[in-house]
Amino acid sequence: MAELSRIAEVPIATIKFYVREGILPPGERVKPNQARYGERHIRRLKVIRALLEVGGLPLAAVKEVVSSATPWAERTVEDLAERHVFPAKPGSAPELALAAILARLRELGRDDVLAALDDYAAAMRRVAEIDVSLAHSSPDTVLSDALLSTLRKLAVQQVSARRSA
Repeated sequence: MAELSRIAEVPIATIKFYVREGILPPGERVKPNQARYGERHIRRLKVIRALLEVGGLPLAAVKEVVSSATPWAERTVEDLAERHVFPAKPGSAPELALAAILARLRELGRDDVLAALDDYAAAMRRVAEIDVSLAHSSPDTVLSDALLSTLRKLAVQQVSARRSA
């Protein structure tokens, strides 16, 4: 655990707390009082720190995000990244958040949304290309997210009205 603490730059007491709270999986037991921690633990600690410090999420929300991702959802995110040539950063905050969302959609039986995942990914790829091309002049993602959300709502209104007419 000392090595994990050193590499991840997280105090041992904090790591023990995360393990007790179920936010960080326990290491592989090699002796009664010794466990082996690997790359996935380091990635998970970095995600936890990012969600807490950068994302400003409360600890309960961080626990929900990191514990909601099922193996099926994590594989689905990896497959999606591969099909759409997204850079693979397994265990990153966005990938964990997406895996948690996919797991919840599956629990709710929203196979229709899951079936449209490739369409959503393709659309977001185009949005990302626009965002990156504008990043030199306007790196404000908070306003961009609000803009995209509002434009989506307007487009849904238009499409809904057209279908019901």
